[in-house]
Amino acid sequence: MRGKARHAAATPNAGAKGDREREGAVIAEVWLGDCPRDIVTSPDGELVYVLTTDSVKAVNGLHHVESIPIGVEEPKRMMMSSDGSRIYVTGHDSAVSIIDPNNMTAKTVATPRSTAAIVSPDGDYIYLAHGTAVADRRSTWLSAIRADGTAVAFAAAEGFTTGLALSPNGRRLYVASAASSSDHRGGKIAVVDTASFKAIDFIAVDEIRRPSRPTPKASYTSPTSTPTPSPLWTRVHIAPSPLPSTMPLWRSWPGRRPNSYTRPIHTP
Repeated sequence: MRGKARHAAATPNAGAKGDREREGAVIAEVWLGDCPRDIVTSPDGELVYVLTTDSVKAVNGLHHVESIPIGVEEPKRMMMSSDGSRIYVTGHDSAVSIIDPNNMTAKTVATPRSTAAIVSPDGDYIYLAHGTAVADRRSTWLSAIRADGTAVAFAAAEGFTTGLALSPNGRRLYVASAASSSDHRGGKIAVVDTASFKAIDFIAVDEIRRPSRPTPKASYTSPTSTPTPSPLWTRVHIAPSPLPSTMPLWRSWPGRRPNSYTRPIHTP
């Protein structure tokens, strides 16, 4: 897939450019290389960051592009802190790249593969959930990595972690986990205090049951015409249906074909 950043006008302009730069119209395309993976914008909207296979591209309002090389071999997601001070890139391999957008530099640290990630509002930490089971084979674990690349906290999480969320002030980390047993289809949300990195509450989550569909009614009939129906075949009527639904089903030995009276009799 070829990579281009499209710049769309946010508000209509007056005059001759009004039609061309109307709201939502594409007014520029910027070549960024191959395989763009993710995109984020700075809090002030002045810069757009595009994740590619080997770097993060920073595009300004004049469509000038600067490249920040990253060490993640298979990048999958890019996250920016709410204050714009840090960008974190996670990958399918065991690595995380930490980017300083102000200095346009990146540092890559090795981490176990993660199943979920979230960045603190101030950009000082990234929280990761890891799918590698610990000794009891039923729990995964969490880690907190500081902006300088240092791992500063670890905690076990029951079940398989499927998502992470943070409170607006960054003091509470919410960890959504699926049940560890196939017999239990629900899950739970653990509330973790980010200062102590300990769980302070648990919220049970029941399984979401989908509305069941009505089971079609089936009736079996034999043809009324002669000769006598063969015991090797039958007909199935499926109701209700807006279309004719009678169709023959038969069983026969190899080389045998049903008689002519096995043609379907369509019924409304």
